[in-house]
Amino acid sequence: MLIVKHTGLKRIFSAIGYSIDGLLVLMKEPALRQELILSLLVLISFTLVGASAIHFVTMSILLLMVIAVEALNTAIENIVDRISPEISDFAKRTKDLGSSAVFLLICGIVIYWIYVLGSTLSVF
Repeated sequence: MLIVKHTGLKRIFSAIGYSIDGLLVLMKEPALRQELILSLLVLISFTLVGASAIHFVTMSILLLMVIAVEALNTAIENIVDRISPEISDFAKRTKDLGSSAVFLLICGIVIYWIYVLGSTLSVF
């Protein structure tokens, strides 16, 4: 397969197309759909408690980061499945590390969510 290297604006538009293709692949992942639903609930809760704009911006960045890490985790899982289709300790450890990256970021989001809700409702 011949790969054409684009430059200038064509390169930018090609990169956008590749990113959209990646997002379409990612949308097939049940974990991402669950994370999107939870993201919506988090942002709704911010609206209900009257969180500040900076809190919305910060949480939005964190939520985009979890989508990015989920994309990397999915890429890792696809690579591992390709090079190690059999069940192995290598495959399990590698996939577990990717999963833990997503989990840790979600933990950070939950901590920030609790902080914002607590400070907005004057609990802290």
